[in-house]
Amino acid sequence: MDSEHYFKIKVRRKIPYVSTILLISGLVCVLIFLAFNFLFYPFKNVDSSIQTIVFTWLYPRVWNTIYLMSLVGSLIIMILYAYLRYHKAAVLQFTNDNITIRGKAIRIIIPIRLIKQVIINDDCNHETKNRFTVNIVDKKSRVTNFYLKVYSENDVFMQQVLKYENLNLKFYELAAPTFTLDED
Repeated sequence: MDSEHYFKIKVRRKIPYVSTILLISGLVCVLIFLAFNFLFYPFKNVDSSIQTIVFTWLYPRVWNTIYLMSLVGSLIIMILYAYLRYHKAAVLQFTNDNITIRGKAIRIIIPIRLIKQVIINDDCNHETKNRFTVNIVDKKSRVTNFYLKVYSENDVFMQQVLKYENLNLKFYELAAPTFTLDED
């Protein structure tokens, strides 16, 4: 199956351990921030100068430092986490034995014999932004997540995928129900 079809895609990048550590530390920072907001709740309705005095004098300096670090840390971690989970542009090509994804700093070769499952989601909920998402799960449970940049290529993409035999395909369609207004 020599393929002339190239598909422009967006690959979701995820660095497994770094993403998980950032997510957990971000959640911890947000929880600490919320806990301290709960401690400062009795002083919510007083003047800001009194709130400042309470913050600096009533609570220990260690607590103040933890509060400020959790506030700044949660903002920095949210930005880093969003950057790490960003979609990167790439090109997908089908060959006889592999599915190849290439882009800037991306080179993924998925042998067909190692594919455990292909999950295809045709999300046509949005009138302006339809999305055809594909998740390829290999036998080591690694997931490659991407979507087609050009939604209208989904039929050609499906023809290429269906040429492979013995693939475990799962299809989902998230179409919004259409409502009609009855004028009575």
